[in-house]
Amino acid sequence: MGLISANDLTGLRADQTDALWDTCIVQAWSGTANAYGELVETYTDGSAMACRFVASSGSESHKANMTTVTMPALVRLPLGTTVTAKDRVKITKRFGETLATALVFGVEDDGIAGATCVTVKLKDVG
Repeated sequence: MGLISANDLTGLRADQTDALWDTCIVQAWSGTANAYGELVETYTDGSAMACRFVASSGSESHKANMTTVTMPALVRLPLGTTVTAKDRVKITKRFGETLATALVFGVEDDGIAGATCVTVKLKDVG
């Protein structure tokens, strides 16, 4: 017998799906060269999906004329979701409530598929 039964795994996946109470959109990256040969980046919205946004503790950096706020985070996405390190994730709803301004983050990695979801590290978009 394995460490976890198929029925238990199914239950864990259902619990994880129930805990995805936010809504996000994966914005797929693409790049094309303009007339000067410079790379022009474009992000195309995918479909809205249930997710779980988890913010980490942020930090501030103070300079002469500017304060920079950094808020690393992660997002849990449904199993089978594909994300690349060039994409972005846009959080549009938190706890079922539409945000006045969507939160947009860069993706740090290609996501890690676990037994119940895909976990993606996020970074601030500069």
